[in-house]
Amino acid sequence: MWRLRRSQKDLSRKKPGSRRREKAKRRVARVHRKVSNQRSDFLHKLTTDLTREYDLICLEDLNTKGLAKTKLSRSVLDAAFGEFVRQVEYKATWSFKRSVRVGRFFPSTKLCSGCGAGAADRIPERISCLVYLDTAPLPDGGSLIEKFPPELRKRTVEQVHKLGEGWKFPTPAQEELANMASLEGVDEDHLRLLYSRATPQPFGTYTQPLHLENPAREALPKVGIVCSFSLAQVKEMISSGQPLFRELARAEWRFVEFPTGHYPMFSRPEDLAELVLDLPRRSPSTTRLVRPRGGLPEACQTGFEVRV
Repeated sequence: MWRLRRSQKDLSRKKPGSRRREKAKRRVARVHRKVSNQRSDFLHKLTTDLTREYDLICLEDLNTKGLAKTKLSRSVLDAAFGEFVRQVEYKATWSFKRSVRVGRFFPSTKLCSGCGAGAADRIPERISCLVYLDTAPLPDGGSLIEKFPPELRKRTVEQVHKLGEGWKFPTPAQEELANMASLEGVDEDHLRLLYSRATPQPFGTYTQPLHLENPAREALPKVGIVCSFSLAQVKEMISSGQPLFRELARAEWRFVEFPTGHYPMFSRPEDLAELVLDLPRRSPSTTRLVRPRGGLPEACQTGFEVRV
């Protein structure tokens, strides 16, 4: 870019109509052409690599006009998102691959917040095991808001109407967050990181019922990593007969106790990663100690897996 700035500066100093000004114009044009060719080369190489490596490519529909009004406007406009999307789409078609446009408000992080059943119902052939981190699957026809206690449900609806323009669920304050889930092991640094990554979510993802139609999902092995409850409490929930916990009584379920609070991805991310990577691929009826590679801290080495 410094060459472009220098050549444009030289052009501005030349006398209009002079031969030197014409030479300076051609020099600026050559620099512009080189920059354009470099960007085009980068985009073609990137999109070719993507379509060769992946069978499905999801592209988010970004609000580029809004991003162009921020301090990153130059970087956003120089990135040529439109050309990138165009190349991915036609190269995916040529390679018999799929490219999917994802709406900017599509709640991809929230569709399976309370359950992985929605994904398993749609693509069971692509899933080898479902892992639920301190949560349980929703039953057919259930919604995420039904998991909330009545008082919390009422406060949530009030926050959506007051702070979320009637359709967004705003990030809860720390006091409200503690009422929603255990903050054990989460310090101030973890909270700052959590709030820096949190974003309001469309409230419809909490209220819309989940409809399950594919019975193939039921055969998938399922693992529940229990963080906020003990296994004894999980057994009690299952024996209560409530519809929300009915799925947990099936034979393909097994549970691992990992007592960390509801946010181990912030309080103990490395231990959680080791635990997930080391989950044994065995039948749900096995009972054994869980020993992640490298070992967990002593407080976690009592974690075990059991069929309930």
